[in-house]
Amino acid sequence: MRQTGLLTGAVVAAIGVLLIALDLFLHGYWLSAAGICVLAVVTGLLAAAFFKRIRSRLLRLENAMKHDKAKLTSGLDRLQRDIRDSARSQKKFVERQTFDLSAQILYQNAAKHRVNARGLPLVLISQAPRSGGTFLSQLFDGHPNLLAFPHELKWGGDVKHQWPAVDPSDGTEQVAEALIHNNLKDLRRFNLHGYQKAPESSVGAVLPHRWSYWRYVETFADEWSNSPPNNRRACLDIFLSAYFGAFHDWRGLETDKKAVTAFTPGTFSPEEETVRNQGFFEDYRDGFMIRLCRDPVDWYASASRHNEKFADRQTALAIWERSARSACILKDAQRERVVLIGFKSLIERPREVMDLLAQKIGVPFDEAMLTPSFNGWSVTSNSSFRSTSGIDMSVLGRASELPSDVRSEISEACSDTYRQFLAQADI
Repeated sequence: MRQTGLLTGAVVAAIGVLLIALDLFLHGYWLSAAGICVLAVVTGLLAAAFFKRIRSRLLRLENAMKHDKAKLTSGLDRLQRDIRDSARSQKKFVERQTFDLSAQILYQNAAKHRVNARGLPLVLISQAPRSGGTFLSQLFDGHPNLLAFPHELKWGGDVKHQWPAVDPSDGTEQVAEALIHNNLKDLRRFNLHGYQKAPESSVGAVLPHRWSYWRYVETFADEWSNSPPNNRRACLDIFLSAYFGAFHDWRGLETDKKAVTAFTPGTFSPEEETVRNQGFFEDYRDGFMIRLCRDPVDWYASASRHNEKFADRQTALAIWERSARSACILKDAQRERVVLIGFKSLIERPREVMDLLAQKIGVPFDEAMLTPSFNGWSVTSNSSFRSTSGIDMSVLGRASELPSDVRSEISEACSDTYRQFLAQADI
């Protein structure tokens, strides 16, 4: 724009000079007119050369600016990433500090109550992810004679869903930290934002969740000191006592407890699962395991939508196949201590399923076992689709979300294993 203005000015000036020369020529000043014309031509040539040089410099400057703009854009992108990373770090720091502060306040103001989980059998729910473990664990929550662990049980140390490798010789602090470490992320989130299994899709109210890390540590140390553990099972009992005792307002603690229920989904390798199962059956000789299995087509429709790691169909179906087969093998090996349940039965006949499980645990059936809840409050479903309250019958029709050729492929690949599971299922 500036170049155009300068060029226009030069042209106007040249025209003005020529007009003056014409006027002198008409009045008889021939030589003066000729000199002015020569001057005008020379001035024009010099102006043209000047503007050519200026244009060349401007082009070089423009190219340099483009290059610098790319460098500047790259720098700004890096700065944005640094700002985002810093914001995340600051958010995590603030959350940790808020969590610690809330834990301290709860510790100072809450009435101390003792929860005794020593000697209680563990009912462990296990299955491939997206197979109903969360839902079943929430059905146990409202029973007055059960302590239902409210989120995934992650006490395996470096491998969160593996069986814990703690030993009393490790000492109080190390054992307490090892067993709670992988659970702290969930506890921190729920303390800060309220209990919600799937906050991005839930349609229900956010429920209060008040758990004190300080109270957990104090209770763990007290339990350890009052009755030092002599084996791994005793360490796990102390952990569960301290965990539930650290809640500010856990309901139903006044009633006699008969068992602890918990769930731990996973995509174990055969070797990892063998170690996990051996650990469970050795430590909880009075407990039993529940293995769930979902129709593979419905399962894939849900799993592939829930997590990108299940997007590859062959990889996902290998996980489902391994889980279903291992459940059948485990049932053969531990017939009285493994209960196989089809997900469809749990949804269509919840009363029959929960009555069977109540008998297996040794507690009376309670109507609360028909409503998923957290700490006695009704919760919405942890769905890959739309969350709903109560029992969501639509989970049995997820196959319709898939193309017909995909449905056929999955059915053909997994039908034998699925039929085998259903043939061995308890209900």
